[in-house]
Parts: sequence; structure tokens; C-alpha cells
Amino acid sequence: MAVAAGSSVLLLGESGSGKTTLAETFLREVTGFKTAIASYNGSIKKTLTTIAEQLQIPTEDENGKGMTADSLKEEIAINCNHTTLIVVDNAHRWSASLRYWLEGLQAKGVVLMLLSLEDLRKDIFIRMMKIELSAPTDSQIREIMVREAVHHNLDLSPGRMAYLQSLAGNNLMLAKKVVREAALGLHKREGEHTQYVNIAPFVNAGLTGLGIVRFVGLGMGDRSLYIFGGIAMLVAISFRYLGQGFNQKQRRLGR
Repeated sequence: MAVAAGSSVLLLGESGSGKTTLAETFLREVTGFKTAIASYNGSIKKTLTTIAEQLQIPTEDENGKGMTADSLKEEIAINCNHTTLIVVDNAHRWSASLRYWLEGLQAKGVVLMLLSLEDLRKDIFIRMMKIELSAPTDSQIREIMVREAVHHNLDLSPGRMAYLQSLAGNNLMLAKKVVREAALGLHKREGEHTQYVNIAPFVNAGLTGLGIVRFVGLGMGDRSLYIFGGIAMLVAISFRYLGQGFNQKQRRLGR
């Protein structure tokens, strides 16, 4: 309704929430507009060329040479009006010069749809109607995962599904990703992973006990008990540091 009324829209949502998918679906269904969708990839000229080609606007001059970025900006602006709809994907990454150019297009009546992870609250962002995508529900996430599992011929038990969904959270992109990874055998099934027991509390308790033995030996004047407790503490501390060093080495090796 906003686009039909000629209003530009800022669509906010976290990564993987479906902004780009929604925009692509919208562009296939919208009527009465010349449409283009582009994402800034670090090159202003390539971004502008992508927009011009989709709008069937020339990207070469009369000598057959590719236009410069400034020439492309002018050419696109000349050929766009209120019947033009441009979707700006990952708008938070677009450079300031491109955002100022978009402001000029909007002033001419061009309808813009900005897709962004965040509201930058400056220049073009503060001139647009803001719509924020809500997080998908658990049932929607499961539905996406089931479809992805069927696509990869993967049979997921309820327990396996619950485990994979805990990895994906409420992110649609991650939901598809974890199912693809499971199909490749990258996620082990329940009970197959190695369980590790944290023995640090036991080591600390043992050191405390040996310390008590030393103090008892000192209080009772038992020299042998005092010496035994001290040697045992040194040995225990040595093993503790050796264990910590081994664990750090294992982490560095990606174990």
C-alpha cells in the first residue's frame, strides 16, 4: 500500500530474517513500475551499472565506452520518475555519496525500498516510512526446516529437529543452513558427541584438602605430615598447570 501510494519504505530486519526474499517476491508481483534491485559490493560503478541495466538505461556513451560513475548517476536520474521502483539491498553498507544520490532520486518522485539491518537515523534513512520485520515464530522456523530437509532427502526425528532448531534460533537463514549442514553430516546425532567432565572443582577441593593437612601437621608439630602435605600440593599444582596447557594446545589444534 505504501509503494502504491508513492511512498518510499525502509524495511528493517536482522540478517537472515527474509528481507531480500520478501523484496524479490514483491518485485515479481508489483505492477505499474519499472523495477531494479541492487546491493552495494564496494564498487559504486558496478552498483550503478546493475541498476541501469535492470531499468534498460544505457551504460555506454556514444563512443561505446563504459560510462563513469558520475555519468551513470546522471543518466539514471534523467530516465527515472514516479513510475520507477528501486530496491536498495543492505542499505546500511551503501556509501554516503550513493545515499545522497538516492535522496535526489526520491526528490524526483522515484519510489525507494531500503533493506537494512539497522536504522542509521541520518540522510535518506530519516526521510522514509519505517517497517520492521518481526521475528519468525517457532512453527515457521520448523516449517522452513522441514521443507529444506525434504529438499535434501533428510529424515529428521522430532528430537533431531529440536536440536537443530536450537542451533538456528529464530533466524530463517540459519534454519536452512543447519539442515544443509546436517545433510552433509556436519552435525552429529544426539548421543554421538563426546561428553567432557569439568574436573576443576575436584582439583581445587583436593588442593584445599592438602592445605588443611599441612596446617594440621604444623599445628600438631608433626614434621613428616607437614612435609608430605607440602610436596603433595606442589605435585597437584604441577599437574593442574600441565592440564591447562594441554587443553590450550588442543583448542589451538581445533580439537
